[in-house]
Amino acid sequence: MKIAARLEQLRNPFRACRTVILADLSAALVLGTNSANTFPQEQLDRLGVIAGRLLNNPALASGLVSSPINTVLVMDGDTMQIFVTHSADSDVAICCTSSLALDTLEFTAAAQALLAEINGPG
Repeated sequence: MKIAARLEQLRNPFRACRTVILADLSAALVLGTNSANTFPQEQLDRLGVIAGRLLNNPALASGLVSSPINTVLVMDGDTMQIFVTHSADSDVAICCTSSLALDTLEFTAAAQALLAEINGPG
């Protein structure tokens, strides 16, 4: 199944989720997107860059936390951004922009399951 269709399947059950992107953090490249609205590519690219900065933060990797960071939430007013990677490949992330009503635990589990599927077995 194509990435765009899988991102749509990820976003659709979560009414609070407005936009989902799949980003290659190492290349700062958006691989796919699904959104309720149309956004300029620059805005989607910025979401991927933010994900890379938060999830691959050298200060966190230097031992300030005991395990790798796989999920980061950013709340600003009535908007939330959630950035999710999978332990098998921290260079690929799912980024979501949503309202605060998003069930973050359920969304994170669904996003990690999709990332595991994309990474394949092993």
